[in-house]
Amino acid sequence: MIRRTFLGLGAMSIAAGALYSTNAFTSASAGRGVAVNAADGTDALLGIDNVDSSDDPVFINNTSLEMEVTLEESDTEITFDGNSSPFSFPLPPTEIRSVEIEATDDSENAFVDITADLSENGTSRGQITLQRDFSVSPAESIEFTGEARSPGGSGTYRFTLRNVGNVDITFTGVRIDQTTAESPTRSAGLELNNQTVVENDLHIGEDGPLVSFDGVTIEAGQDNFEGRFGQFRPGGGPGNSPASMDGEDLRVTFQFEASGETFTSTTDLCIDGCDLD
Repeated sequence: MIRRTFLGLGAMSIAAGALYSTNAFTSASAGRGVAVNAADGTDALLGIDNVDSSDDPVFINNTSLEMEVTLEESDTEITFDGNSSPFSFPLPPTEIRSVEIEATDDSENAFVDITADLSENGTSRGQITLQRDFSVSPAESIEFTGEARSPGGSGTYRFTLRNVGNVDITFTGVRIDQTTAESPTRSAGLELNNQTVVENDLHIGEDGPLVSFDGVTIEAGQDNFEGRFGQFRPGGGPGNSPASMDGEDLRVTFQFEASGETFTSTTDLCIDGCDLD
């Protein structure tokens, strides 16, 4: 009986020692008959890889038991695979699971409380609790706003775009969906940041195609990105007089690329409130 008690304590000691050797584990408890080894890192009872890497962390079940792993934010607001904290997932014996951990602000590190409940055929066999300081990716905020500038009676339409996110945006396409002006059906092209990106007419209508152009980038935080639509004119030949856009509003859809993906976003360009449908 004494020997049996001693062996149980010995197994428990090895488990705690293995986990503590990473200076990250808080405690471990094991039920009778649970075998553990005195390894750390990816070979520990609950192995974890890519802790200090920009790659997603990987969790490894190095036991013959079922694990239910729970991740919970500690000092920084973060998401796990896009889910809010706490986040749980099963980890069968010998299986691995990667989890994307992303901060909702500009943090680059975050402490995560980790609990792994071990079971066998529905019977609890112990629990591992630990805390790790992970390298995390700051949340990507992809967002821009636009506002019209007094266009006057020349028929052109000036506006300003602001990149209020933390990711560079490259504009690659445009469509004029709607205007409050009654007569125009088209605009004579588009300039972005004093660069002509569309030379031909842009026809007005949300059912029309996006007109593509070579990318023009607005950097994260940039708030003075100037744009100008060419003269708005009614249908017919080029001799038609330009329409007055004074006090008129526009709804525009932009196509842009950010973080390796392509997006479309519709924005209203208005002077004094918006009268668009």
